[in-house]
Parts: sequence; structure tokens; C-alpha cells
Amino acid sequence: MADQKEFAERRRMARFCFACGSDNPGGMHLDIRLDGETAVVDFDAADVYQGFPGHMHGGILATVLDEVMAWAVYAAGSWAVTARAEIRYRDPVPLNGRLRGVGEVTRNRGRSFQARGRVEQPDGTVVAEATGIFMKVPPERLHEMDQLRIPPPPGG
Repeated sequence: MADQKEFAERRRMARFCFACGSDNPGGMHLDIRLDGETAVVDFDAADVYQGFPGHMHGGILATVLDEVMAWAVYAAGSWAVTARAEIRYRDPVPLNGRLRGVGEVTRNRGRSFQARGRVEQPDGTVVAEATGIFMKVPPERLHEMDQLRIPPPPGG
């Protein structure tokens, strides 16, 4: 399990990530937190996430699901990348509501992990859910990826 110091360092390294990066001017700025080996994020169905008029775009929900599952794998002790994700959209999501994303690992297979995620409304109604397979990133590859981080140009 990742400790808080390691988690803070990983968050710093991911600061330009579209989903969770704090320094990506066009990003979602998801503030992921870990609760044991579960990843949780509370976020708003903001107007900028509109797909069909008045409703949240499914791609944004997919991004949140991918993110909470990946951070759950990290909480379980490994940095990993998505190999496959399957998403089930259960209900349309009106804009301007508060949502919660939750991800957890369901199986550690050594080189890969299986995870599941859900996005729910404040009353617990699940609006989207996903399962995914995540491949472990070897430490040497993670180091190479860290060297490739390029900040966006000034002003976006």
C-alpha cells in the first residue's frame, strides 16, 4: 500500500495529467484521495463537461472511471497503465450536480491488476460503472516516463 508521502510525490509527478493534474490549465483537476486501497474523488458535473444538451458527456465519466481505477491500483502498490476498460452507463447525468467516483482493485495477477469503478450521485445511485485491466509499469520504464514529462507551454 502506498504511504501518504509516496502518494504526494506521485500526485506531484502527475501534475500535468488531464484528469488529476493540478497544473494542467485545460484539465479536470480531480482531487483523488486514497482510503486504504480504494481511490475516491468528489467532483461536479460542470457545464464544460456537456455532451447531449443539459447532460454530462460519457467520455468525461469514462475518464473519471479510468482515473479512480488506476489510482486504486497505485494504492495497492503498483503504478500501472490501462490495458482494457469496459464501461456501462446506467443513467444520464444532468449537469451541475455533485458526483463521486470510487475505484478498487478486485484482483492482483502479478503483472496485471483487475479493477472496478463506479460514479454515483450523492444518494448512492450508480450512474456509470466500469471494469478494467491494468498492466504494471516496470520501475525502469516508470523512470523513463518521468524523464519525458513535459509541462504545457505558458498560457495553456
